[in-house]
Amino acid sequence: MAAYAARGERIPRRGEIGLSSGEIAEYEKVGYVMSGSRHKAMEATRLRKENQILTAEEKRLLSGVSMENKKKKKKQSWNNSEVLSKIKTCEVNR
Repeated sequence: MAAYAARGERIPRRGEIGLSSGEIAEYEKVGYVMSGSRHKAMEATRLRKENQILTAEEKRLLSGVSMENKKKKKKQSWNNSEVLSKIKTCEVNR
């Protein structure tokens, strides 16, 4: 299901497997009522699942960004501590 959401396509419902999202859209445009289209509960479930997929992708992307920020902070802290230790050793050697 995540692959459909990543491509921006509609997730097929039961009975629509084997048809592409474009084919389903064409059939609906012509006037066919696809499986589950007229059931409000089914539509709500589909939308909820699509939103769950998008939320999971957003969390994955945000975790990658936060990991990079943590690495940058750790590297900066390490560099600062090295500079301080060099300064301290120079002061001690005087």
